[in-house]
Amino acid sequence: MSPRALSLILEWAQEHQDELMEDWELCQRMQPPKKISPLP
Repeated sequence: MSPRALSLILEWAQEHQDELMEDWELCQRMQPPKKISPLP
């Protein structure tokens, strides 16, 4: 993976950390995750 791609992924994950944690909890309960918006 290129450094640029990794940087974009980390930026996105930081911006959506709360949503990612909510989705993780849903998945652990065997429920489908909610959609999270992409980087613009």
